[in-house]
Amino acid sequence: MHMDVVLISFQENTDCLGVKYLHAYLRSRGFLSGILLIPKFDSQNNRCALDYIGTLNPKVISFSCMSHEFKAASEFAQSVRSRFKQTPIVFGGIHATLVPEVVLDYADIVVRGEGEITLENIVKNVCENNGQLRPAELENVVYKQGENVCYSQVRQPLDNLDQLA
Repeated sequence: MHMDVVLISFQENTDCLGVKYLHAYLRSRGFLSGILLIPKFDSQNNRCALDYIGTLNPKVISFSCMSHEFKAASEFAQSVRSRFKQTPIVFGGIHATLVPEVVLDYADIVVRGEGEITLENIVKNVCENNGQLRPAELENVVYKQGENVCYSQVRQPLDNLDQLA
């Protein structure tokens, strides 16, 4: 199987509406999207989750986390990076929006604010560039160019979220 993107959540319940909205939005735009829920992360036993990601063979791996989930997300992202070296890693969610410089230690790119359109554009960017992420072409993101942290232009928030439907 080959997914365009796998969305990973560390929420302790399955009410992770943000990830589910992203998944539904991406699917409505024709992308193959999978969700991986890891409510009880244990860094000693993450092989099954890594194997699952391997079966999906995604072009992009995206993490969504709140501040209290960041420790687990960053630990797992390190394991993901060591196994899927060429796959772009995206972080989004409130923690990534608030402290993108910290999050960039574990991600190739950080989504700021609303994620639907931005994540769609990231996945398109990777698909159109033979698996390579070209972040300078994107809005609402933070990324590193060498040692420099780069902030792209911020898109205005949507006034009507029904536009995403």
